Amino acid sequence: MAFDAQQQVSERLRELNGCGPGRRWDDTRFREHPSETGTPVVTLHHTGGHSLPPEAPALIAKFFKSHSLPEPIANPAP
Repeated sequence: MAFDAQQQVSERLRELNGCGPGRRWDDTRFREHPSETGTPVVTLHHTGGHSLPPEAPALIAKFFKSHSLPEPIANPAP
């Protein structure tokens, strides 16, 4: 995806999720954009083609572990 398109997509995601300004996340090139609705966006704009930065897999896992879905109700009412 072209860099300009990356920026447009991430701007739209931040807008849809009600995100505020970004801040450095985990002391990396990634930026976390907190959300008032609990739906933060983490971005990384890089020009490395189709390869991921080496730190990306661990940080993706960290993001999902820290934003897990709520536990389902054990015995939901019929």
